[in-house]
Amino acid sequence: MIIFNHIQSSYKPKLSDLDAPLNILLVEDSVGDEILTRKAIDATHVEYNLKHIRTGTGVMPYLSQCYDLGLKIPDLMLLDLGLPGIDGFMVLSQLELAPISIRVIPIIVLTGYKDFSDICRTYDLPLFAYLPKPCRAETMKEMLTAMKHKVSCH
Repeated sequence: MIIFNHIQSSYKPKLSDLDAPLNILLVEDSVGDEILTRKAIDATHVEYNLKHIRTGTGVMPYLSQCYDLGLKIPDLMLLDLGLPGIDGFMVLSQLELAPISIRVIPIIVLTGYKDFSDICRTYDLPLFAYLPKPCRAETMKEMLTAMKHKVSCH
């Protein structure tokens, strides 16, 4: 089951960015889930660049570095909730305090947790969807297609 949320951001890609590879930030500690997620993304035939971070602790320093150095901010974050140390919920809390160009990154939560929809509404972030793990290729394709369409329509 995939749950889509309304994108609550003012994120508007430039038309030239719509055909560019999707820059994805994957935050996932499990090697098995990372491999399955990469395979699912590969099966969508969407052109992408992927940055992988294994811990919640690494997310804000990476995004802050992108922001501070004027580097490309990810177009999409795939976030696991069950991270060791700083978990995905804490990452979401930290993102709420980030500069607007970081706060507007659409987020797809990949989770083993059930009944996540109520939790999504508690964050003032562009939580686009959540997807129970393991991620299937057909579902990933549906999500990425819908995400690109929704974002490009804003």
